Amino acid sequence: MKFKNGIQLVLTTVLSFCWIMCSTTSPQMGTTGTPGVEKTTPVEPSKDEDVLELLGIPSGEETAPDLDAVLQEKQDLEKRLSALESEVEDKDGEIARLRGELEQKSVKTSELEMLLTELQSGPPISDYERAYEAAHAAYQARDYESAIRDFEQLLQQDSNSSLSDNCQYWIGESYYGMGMHQKALLEFEKVFGFVDSNKDDAAQLKIALCYEKLNQVDNARDAIQRLLVKYPDSEYVDLAQQILARL
Repeated sequence: MKFKNGIQLVLTTVLSFCWIMCSTTSPQMGTTGTPGVEKTTPVEPSKDEDVLELLGIPSGEETAPDLDAVLQEKQDLEKRLSALESEVEDKDGEIARLRGELEQKSVKTSELEMLLTELQSGPPISDYERAYEAAHAAYQARDYESAIRDFEQLLQQDSNSSLSDNCQYWIGESYYGMGMHQKALLEFEKVFGFVDSNKDDAAQLKIALCYEKLNQVDNARDAIQRLLVKYPDSEYVDLAQQILARL
């Protein structure tokens, strides 16, 4: 408020000063002059303009807005707005494209996870393996005759399968379960005819037990000794030693 009052005081003082100066220095207008020539009075600036000039403030005519500049600025703003809208549209399109790629990758990821689950669950069971499991289930159910029949059919179907030696071994076990120890003995000896069999040590143990059941103690003892010498790392070593101790 004090600043505004000061400005008004300065303006009043300047206006008064200008009024006095103009009054004392303006030429007296007369009617005499050069004959035939009309005397003209020069146009003097208004007091307001003098005051504004003294204060260093442009006149109203100079401060009038430049319409062309305003229109140009408006056009520039419209161009910038249009450019920004175009950028937004481009960004929206890019986001949509990336979202589509993400969805495709999600589908592929799901497919890979399913494939990995299948691989971790192991290879699919073949018909041969399925039939082997069925024959073994018959043995465990003490349906020895069915087990013998099914295992023999598997051997006829493929005697070179990785499960062939197992089939032969379980035929011997089936006869042993039926109390047919002499027949079981013959079937267990056939296991050694398979290359790289994982049932050799088990068959050797069962041969010793068959001899024991047949009251052939010396043969049983020899069979146990053969197991201990030929298969020293067998899981049946402890059991073989117990059998040998009682013979």
